[in-house]
Amino acid sequence: MSEFAAGSPTVTIFADHGPLVNEIADEIRARGAATHTVSIEAGWIDSISRALVVLDSAAGMSAVRSLCDLDSADAHVVALLTEASLPGAEDCCDRCADRHDIIMLRSGDADLVGRVVDEVVEGRRS
Repeated sequence: MSEFAAGSPTVTIFADHGPLVNEIADEIRARGAATHTVSIEAGWIDSISRALVVLDSAAGMSAVRSLCDLDSADAHVVALLTEASLPGAEDCCDRCADRHDIIMLRSGDADLVGRVVDEVVEGRRS
């Protein structure tokens, strides 16, 4: 049983709304977690424990750039790189991964929705 069933945390999704993001959000909710989508450049929100940042959106890039500026954040982050990712997205994630629990997935990966949801549901790796 996942920790979502017991604690029902919220997965914050930094992205523009669209078919892929909607499908991912639906699957996260199907696994028992709530979702909250941030579609504006809000930067990183300190209270977040689990997040998906889609790097073809200003909201996603703003969140990752802001997270990179923090010394520590108690969050598990899945960064999704797409063909339309903004310039510098991969480099920013690489720098961010040095200090934070962040994994990058690419839009061409097989079973993308399942992999994204598995990563955000799994949480921190041991």
